[in-house]
Amino acid sequence: MTEEDNKFLDALTSEFADVLDHAINKKYIVCIPSPSSIVGIEIDRRFVMHHMIKPSPYVEHLFQTMTGKNLLIKNGEIKSHTGYSNKFTLQIIKEENAHDNNGRVYKQILVSAPLDDSEQKSAMLPPEPIYKFYSAREYIGYLECAVEGSEAALMYSQAFVQHFNHSYIIFKEFAKDCYDKVKTGLKDMKALVLKIEQLRGIDNNKNLLQYACEMVESNILYNIYDKLFRHMIEFHIQKEQEFKKDSEKLLKQLPIDSFGFDTDLQGCRFDESLEVLNSINDFKTPWEKGEVLTKLAGSIDKCCKNFLLLKNHPKAERWETTADQYFPLLTYFLASYQPRNIHANLTFILEFSICPAASSEQRYHLTNLMAALQTIHQMAEDSSKPQIVSIQPPAEEESPKPIRKKKSRMRNTIAVISIEEDSDEEINHPDTSYGVFGPPSKRILW
Repeated sequence: MTEEDNKFLDALTSEFADVLDHAINKKYIVCIPSPSSIVGIEIDRRFVMHHMIKPSPYVEHLFQTMTGKNLLIKNGEIKSHTGYSNKFTLQIIKEENAHDNNGRVYKQILVSAPLDDSEQKSAMLPPEPIYKFYSAREYIGYLECAVEGSEAALMYSQAFVQHFNHSYIIFKEFAKDCYDKVKTGLKDMKALVLKIEQLRGIDNNKNLLQYACEMVESNILYNIYDKLFRHMIEFHIQKEQEFKKDSEKLLKQLPIDSFGFDTDLQGCRFDESLEVLNSINDFKTPWEKGEVLTKLAGSIDKCCKNFLLLKNHPKAERWETTADQYFPLLTYFLASYQPRNIHANLTFILEFSICPAASSEQRYHLTNLMAALQTIHQMAEDSSKPQIVSIQPPAEEESPKPIRKKKSRMRNTIAVISIEEDSDEEINHPDTSYGVFGPPSKRILW
């Protein structure tokens, strides 16, 4: 450690300790300058703040100092507590909102920057579209930072969540009042979101409307889910117990070949499918839970195919679970494995989904689940009567389709961004354009 190194660190930890605290709290990278770069330099407040940098969530290699200066820093220059030397000062030429092919909003940014170490050489650099948000929660975070007119919806959401959490103990005993309050909150926020200038007219665009509804669902339900769903589990205890009792009675009194699926699948295990369906309890919006049902269908199909492959059955290579096969398999799977909180999750989806344009695939699998649960109940009631059992899939709006082998659109692996509010007591920032970082009171932190 050199004397000049100590000079910077001493100033940082003593005279400018408030800057260091602010940098740590707001997740800035604290860069320690190289000894040669601070020889003869006065270590003042602005110099220290210039070495606290934060990456842009939109543009790769773009950083902003605590003083508000935008820097394009070469690859590999920034490591934790390491200084930087190769940097270009950027000028934001233009920022505009745009949409990708699926209707999602992103911010298109045009900047100018030197292409090499000569300040005289510069060019317009249009970055690739920087839309990085794959979940509704991230989408609302983007709107808070980049889209005008969203304040009313966000303030309503925050007020509703606060009211729900404060009032919950009062109305939690009345399920209908509780559910109606949440449904009203979702519908009211949806109406406010649809008034946002950039989202006008999206009710005529299926993709845009779907994303806006996901955004509304997540922005409210993420913050009240634990209390709300715990109440729903308690409210459905009797139904869950009846479901388990009916399932056990059915399996005890009904031969397995009476379920109606291919007899070559007898003995097939669906442990992987149970894990998939139980994961529905980890998701907090109707759309996310609906995606689990879609993923379940693919998992059941995969278990069947793998089972036939292990038996070296000639059907294995050509196996494709049709709708006529899938419904009896789903009924048998539910009765045999009795997944957790199935009725509570079903009610959650039916009560709180606000998107009229939910995918036909989700509707299909939701209808199958409801019909399978009803079939188990009816068959258990009638199991003492002599009968020939035939399990048939529910009537469809569209012709039955094979279970498609595709990757689920599940987006649970994407990191969630957080929105932090700066307090009035924080370090004063210069009056400058924060560009792609958003205003100082609404910055996206990764």
